[in-house]
Amino acid sequence: MGAISGALSWPTAVLFSLNRENPSLTILREAWPRPVSNDALGALDMPLLNTAEVEKAVAGIKAAAKAAINVLQTQVKHGLLPRTYQGALVRQALREQMQMGETSPG
Repeated sequence: MGAISGALSWPTAVLFSLNRENPSLTILREAWPRPVSNDALGALDMPLLNTAEVEKAVAGIKAAAKAAINVLQTQVKHGLLPRTYQGALVRQALREQMQMGETSPG
């Protein structure tokens, strides 16, 4: 999982009619969209993502989720939760872990 900044550009032709009775504007795409260079993206003066910090935050969230799952599993193992909640809580936690990109539970 990663985070990136990006943009697309494509050359266009603009056709317009100055006829007051029948004004029209047509925009024609001359080529398929293509990625914009990092220099061109930087020239847009938009804040770019600091990918190192995003990756660090994602890793922290994953670690916290794993810790929460471990606490839940320990509570279940030692009978600290009522049985009616045990299976549902563990299944929910494992499902959420899988949704975060983990390939195997636990």
